[in-house]
Amino acid sequence: MNLSQHLPKTTHRNKKFLFLFLVALVFGFPINVFSHGAYYDVVEKLTAELAKTPDDAPLHFRLAQAHLGHEEWDLTLKELNRVDELSTNKYPTRLLRGVALAGRKDWQAAKTELDAVLQTEPDNTDALAARACVLLELQQPERAIPIGAKPWPSQKKSTQNSSSPGRAHSKAATNLKKL
Repeated sequence: MNLSQHLPKTTHRNKKFLFLFLVALVFGFPINVFSHGAYYDVVEKLTAELAKTPDDAPLHFRLAQAHLGHEEWDLTLKELNRVDELSTNKYPTRLLRGVALAGRKDWQAAKTELDAVLQTEPDNTDALAARACVLLELQQPERAIPIGAKPWPSQKKSTQNSSSPGRAHSKAATNLKKL
């Protein structure tokens, strides 16, 4: 089933909104939490701390988060690579890397990273949301939220007419057809 004909056309403005919403979702704070002054203050403080302890993975990870929140994609990727060198699999670097690559508009590489996250954490809502945004950019809206997929983990199962986990998605698809 091709849902793309029933979905609204995406524009640059709503794609940017979706992406910024995704970044905020991943971090749980408003996207502009690091306004220009605050961002530079945070980076300066973390850089000073890293000068004393250059192999401190948590500091590098916090610096990557600050860069991501300020849309500094290349700096984010550099710090995430350093975190991986220092502490493999301790931090969600693949998720952040996927978001940063999407920010750079490297859609295929972003999808690869997010798919890897979902291989080990299939219910990771941040990765699912990020991957949905990437799939929209890759012109694959029908794969963004597959029909028959499990409901989000935070949703409670409905006891009304729920014969399968994908029923809510099937109903949504039926409603989209009616539009």
